[in-house]
Amino acid sequence: MSRNVDKANSVLVRYQELQAETESGYKDYSRFKRPTKIYKVSKLQEAQRWRNEVVKDIGNKITQIHDPSLNDFQVEEINGELNRLFQEKQRWENHIRRNLKGPDYRKIKGLNTSGGSLINGTRYFGRALELPHVQKMIKQRNEVRQKRLSKSQQEQQLKAKIRRWKKELGPHYYGNEVSENFLEYEEDRSQEIKLNIAASISEKQKPQCIISEFKDLPSLDDVERWLVEKRKKRLQEQLGL
Repeated sequence: MSRNVDKANSVLVRYQELQAETESGYKDYSRFKRPTKIYKVSKLQEAQRWRNEVVKDIGNKITQIHDPSLNDFQVEEINGELNRLFQEKQRWENHIRRNLKGPDYRKIKGLNTSGGSLINGTRYFGRALELPHVQKMIKQRNEVRQKRLSKSQQEQQLKAKIRRWKKELGPHYYGNEVSENFLEYEEDRSQEIKLNIAASISEKQKPQCIISEFKDLPSLDDVERWLVEKRKKRLQEQLGL
C-alpha cells in the first residue's frame, strides 16, 4: 500500500513540475539527468543551468574528498569523479561561449579557477594529494624544478663573474687598446710580407730555359759539316746501314 502511495506522490510531483515549467518556465534541473550530448542543447539559459548543476556537484565532491574516514580507494575514486566533472564543466562553458554566444567564464573573476594541483595531466584534490603514488610524483616534480632552478642560478652567477672579470681586467686584457709600438711593428711586418710575396711571384714568372755558354763560337764551315754529318747519319739509319 505504501508503495502505491509513493508512486502516486511521485507522479503528482512530476505533474506539478511539468505544470510549473509550462506556466512559469521554472524547472528543477537537479531532478533531471544532465544531457550527455551537450551540443544538442540549443538554449543559452538551459545550458547555463546545466553548467550550474555541474558546479554544485563539484562542490559536493570537494567536501567529500576531505573526509578523514575515507580509505585510499575511495579518495582516488572521488578524485577521478572530480576530474570528469571539471572536464564536463569545461565542455559546457565552451558550448556556451562558442555555439550559444554566451559569456566567457574564463574571463569572469573567481569562476575560472579549476582548483587542485595539476600533476602529470591529472588534478588532485584534498586527501588525494596524500596518496603514496601522488606524493612520489610530487617529489619527482619538485626535484626537477629544483634542478632547473639550480641551473638557472648557475648561469646567472657565471654571467655576473664574467661582468666582474671584464671590469677588473680592463680593456688591455681583451685587446681593446693597442700601443703605438705594436702598431708600428704590425705595419713593418705587413710591408715585409708584401715584398716577399712580390719577389716570389717575380721568380716564378722568369723563363726556365738554360742557355749554354760557349768559349769559341763555331764558324760557318763547322756548322755545314755538322749538318752534313747529321743528314748522313739519318740516311744510314733509314737504309739500315
